[in-house]
Amino acid sequence: MRVTAVTATTILAACLLAACSGSDSDAPQAAPPKTTAQATPAAPAAPQPWQRNRACVSSKDFTGKAVPFRPNGPNKFNEKWFDGGYEGVAEIPKFASDDDALTRQVILPDGWKPDARDKYDSAVASLVLCHTATATGTRRISTCKFTVLGPGKSPNTMPVVPATHHFEVYESRTGRLLTSFDLKGTDRRPAAACPDHAYNVSRADVIAQAPFDKEVVDKLRPVQEGHAP
Repeated sequence: MRVTAVTATTILAACLLAACSGSDSDAPQAAPPKTTAQATPAAPAAPQPWQRNRACVSSKDFTGKAVPFRPNGPNKFNEKWFDGGYEGVAEIPKFASDDDALTRQVILPDGWKPDARDKYDSAVASLVLCHTATATGTRRISTCKFTVLGPGKSPNTMPVVPATHHFEVYESRTGRLLTSFDLKGTDRRPAAACPDHAYNVSRADVIAQAPFDKEVVDKLRPVQEGHAP
């Protein structure tokens, strides 16, 4: 039998092609690539009811530290009304455009809000009153002049127009909606609707004709005395 000589070069080439550094069982096996579990991003928390309210979205009264609602009364209010500002809100939510007329503070009876006897501590108020308004007409009833707060130059006079006011009352500690009601603006006195200040106003803004304070107080009295649905 005739044997053909095989050169070292030929053997080396064959080994490289066949990966013949050893048997298949002896060759180290490459570890499978590690898979990293992808964390599912948490869904954004649904806004609390008061955060859907233009007046109360930036309220700092819903901390859970306020006194609980007193079923036998009396209960005090922290009052929030829409003055054009959203202090401390990183991203302003989208609100319906029909509740953006500017409003003024309602004058509540003595003892219904934190006062000097409470050292103006908002935590003694078990209720938060959120107050917005919708313009229902364009007829100028009067004109208000007020202090403009916030950056930039803005007009400091604004027309007062017919409006409907929306009131919502929440329990401070839990954020539970206790009652809500609407009132038409009926007070025609020239300065009755004028706020002390407003934020970020433009020439397109209007002020809501105010209801009489007594009308608001009469609606709030049951919950102030502890009668909640």
